[in-house]
Amino acid sequence: MQGVIMDMALDLLQGAWQPRTTVQAPFIWSEDETWRTVFMHVSEEMRDEFKKAGEARRAAQAKAKVNR
Repeated sequence: MQGVIMDMALDLLQGAWQPRTTVQAPFIWSEDETWRTVFMHVSEEMRDEFKKAGEARRAAQAKAKVNR
């Protein structure tokens, strides 16, 4: 599905002849909305990992800023 959507986007980019041209994708989301409970869900274990990664990233950015 992602490949088809990408192809549609590239075709639109190439073939749109005026601003605000849109194309409706032929895909329909499932009527079962259980995906909403897990989409972008961050568990407590992952929350700690993300926090540590963020702290490390901020420290690296601060160090790089000082070394300029």
